[in-house]
Amino acid sequence: MKQEAINFEQFLGAVDSSCQDFIKDLHDYLIDNDCKPKFEQKSSGYFISYKHTKCNKSIANLFFRKKGLYIRIYGERANEYLDFLNTLP
Repeated sequence: MKQEAINFEQFLGAVDSSCQDFIKDLHDYLIDNDCKPKFEQKSSGYFISYKHTKCNKSIANLFFRKKGLYIRIYGERANEYLDFLNTLP
């Protein structure tokens, strides 16, 4: 079955209204700092993966599970981008 393409606005619409400003700020920050998002529809809900364009490694994932929205920040080689992590909201 072909998955339907989604965009950030659809993802944001699925986020609880109390968290939408934070998620929008985080998304804008990652985009402004050379991260490229990839949007997907998973069985548990929407999923966004952000990869930094210089190292082409996943920096963060935003996804839904039964208990709500999760943000996973990858710490592998985190010492190489501590300045970036320290600026996250």
